[in-house]
Amino acid sequence: MSHFRDLTTLSSQETYNVGDMQPHIVVPVSDPNDPFYIVEPGDAPFGLNLDGVVNVHAYTDSTLTSYGAGTGALLSDGKHILTAAHVVDGGLEDNMRVYFDLPGGRESFEIAELHLHPLYQSGNFEAGHDIALLELEHAIEFLDGYDIYRGDSEMGQSFYKSGYGQGGTAMTGAQSGFGESEVKRWGMNTYDDLPWTTSAPEGSLLYYEFEQDSYLGNAEVSSAPGDSGGPGFIELPNGSFQISSIVKGGSYEIEFGSYGLETRISYFQEWIDSITGLEAEPAPPSEPSEPTDPSTPANGAFTLYDSSTMSADDLINAMISDINGISLVSGSANYIGADNATSTFESFDFGGPVRMNNSGVLLTSGDGAPPLSNTESSYTVGHGTPGDSQFNAIAQAAFGGAGTTRDAAILEFSFTVDDPSVQSISFDLIFGSEEFPQFIDSNYVDIAAVLVNDINYGLFDGNEERPLSVIGANIEDGNLLDNGTGYPNDSWPYDTVYDIEYNGISPRLTINIPLDGSDVYDVRIGVADTGDTSLDSGLFVSNFQTSTSGAGGLLVNVTASPEGGLLTPAGPNTATLFEGGSGDDIMLGSTAADIYNLSAGGSNIVTGSAEQLNGDTVQGFDTNDKIQLQGSQITQDNLTVTMGSAILDIDTNGDGQADTTITLEGDFESTEFFITQDDGNSLISYVEIEPSEPIGMPNVDRASSLITEFGNQIGLSIDNFDRDVVVSRLLKELDANRSIEDFDIIVSMDRVIRNDFREVRDLIGDQGIEDALSSIRADSPELFVPAATDLFGL
Repeated sequence: MSHFRDLTTLSSQETYNVGDMQPHIVVPVSDPNDPFYIVEPGDAPFGLNLDGVVNVHAYTDSTLTSYGAGTGALLSDGKHILTAAHVVDGGLEDNMRVYFDLPGGRESFEIAELHLHPLYQSGNFEAGHDIALLELEHAIEFLDGYDIYRGDSEMGQSFYKSGYGQGGTAMTGAQSGFGESEVKRWGMNTYDDLPWTTSAPEGSLLYYEFEQDSYLGNAEVSSAPGDSGGPGFIELPNGSFQISSIVKGGSYEIEFGSYGLETRISYFQEWIDSITGLEAEPAPPSEPSEPTDPSTPANGAFTLYDSSTMSADDLINAMISDINGISLVSGSANYIGADNATSTFESFDFGGPVRMNNSGVLLTSGDGAPPLSNTESSYTVGHGTPGDSQFNAIAQAAFGGAGTTRDAAILEFSFTVDDPSVQSISFDLIFGSEEFPQFIDSNYVDIAAVLVNDINYGLFDGNEERPLSVIGANIEDGNLLDNGTGYPNDSWPYDTVYDIEYNGISPRLTINIPLDGSDVYDVRIGVADTGDTSLDSGLFVSNFQTSTSGAGGLLVNVTASPEGGLLTPAGPNTATLFEGGSGDDIMLGSTAADIYNLSAGGSNIVTGSAEQLNGDTVQGFDTNDKIQLQGSQITQDNLTVTMGSAILDIDTNGDGQADTTITLEGDFESTEFFITQDDGNSLISYVEIEPSEPIGMPNVDRASSLITEFGNQIGLSIDNFDRDVVVSRLLKELDANRSIEDFDIIVSMDRVIRNDFREVRDLIGDQGIEDALSSIRADSPELFVPAATDLFGL
């Protein structure tokens, strides 16, 4: 292929093979010989001693002056060196050397026999089978060699590379120079799917990219001349390492955006065994035991999905809480994805707001039973399963340069509505991802979605650029929490905050999905990798229920303690679902559309500015509760109430136009709302009235008696409009001083003011009001002036 390096050139005193580690340099690192990447004799930079990674010289003449240089690895039999065929092709078999850099110095060993793969085609770089074994005269006994990987799960896994050759940076490219082949370096990358076809056998190559915004940070490297044949190691669950690949080649220009190719060792394991006599170690015999229950939790918290014993219906049943009023469509349940990418769980508490109170389902792009602590910075389990076209569109709408999705895990089902009072469905969600923090806002961050009839409701603020993903705005608003990475820095080891693997994780979210009267609702809930198969992400789904509320949106849960207290939103602009308790709670709104659930009881105050309360919904609002409009002094004239569920339209600036709307869900037909003042703020509350009573006239005798008595005290005649002036003064005084127990009387007087006070002011004018106030001052200044001053600013 034209984009591969041409490896056929050979000249005296020059290397000719692809190889050498090239550090992924991101400032402040700019030196290819930075000590971080250099492997000294005896070093084990990632937990594996690399003295078995050797420098290979294939001399082309008997004077040992011209040679091709590359890298190899000592196998566990101690007698064979694994390398790339093109490293030694063209060299003289009798003049080949391998060099071990050991704590006691460099030692050289001659090659007794060269084994090229029989299907290797010299000079045809595209044909594959680029693998060779160099047999030593005697087995190395002073050093342990490496086992080869024999599995099939390399895709998506991060791997460790080591090799000799030219140095360089992502900005300079490889920097050639004789003698530098004695420097051994190391680094990391991640196996990905090969994005094109080659003439090499399918499955015999592995591919990786050299990415500037990689989640591996400065540890990511690529390959350059001199590193051909160098081993790639993957770490097994037991902590051991095995050779999974060797360097084959890559892009001409080794810079950000370039790629590399590796020969896949598992593909060639039988050929390797035929030369070395190595075989996979048999599993140790086990004691007879009872058959394993397939539903046994994988790690004490998650029960992995098993399609041989479970169905998609089992997954749906695990997340159902209360779905009265709807019916699931028989046969509609379907799960798409790898079995071990999904599990069920009971209620859990990972710490702080990361908890589920009900059972549910975990859908992931990787491990369906992730560790219960943050064990590593780049936890990855790949499945090689496809993505999904709808999820592709969601990712590309959020990130313009996003590729296709992969390793999708999606749960599908349909339902119909039986009870017309059901207005919405809801789920509790928690989203977690290993993409945090390194991949924030990149084109590679994984996504999750909740779709109903092809509409994705899993969007913060309804914004398609803010799906369930590792996005800066989601982090700033408190929708994604740091699990000990030290964000915005990133320093391993992490100090785990929440008892789960994911580097970043959301608090519990609630997604409310309004229903639009459709005959059938098709639901798809899932998660997928974006652009690669690296780094796991997961979506916990629980508490599937129906509601008569029509409120919608994706909101962070904030839950009150039993004792009550102040509840604040996750962020000043974060849509929040406040779950009140049995105590007395004060709930401060955000600038987004919040929901306040006061159903648990107590005497609660929902508070905020007009901006913070506009568009909010209150559930379970009772006569003991109040809405406090901060910084606004309004009267009944500024409040319009539309009954049913009470919709409060409020004009806070007095321009005659409502600028704040608050919805109180419930039946408020037999109620009356009123407003009182509290230290520059306005309090909105209500009382219940008997439907048979004339509106505005409870306790009318007692109210009239008080009005007459008060009017006589201040010397005003009690005719129609003077009566209203007296009522307004008396109401303010009684409410301000809480000097009356019969609250209904205040309500009665308040209704009089609402109905008649504007007319009274029109009739008597400002001068008439001043005259009335003068009478009050003269007769009882210590009692009435404060209330009058508060009302009229005099």
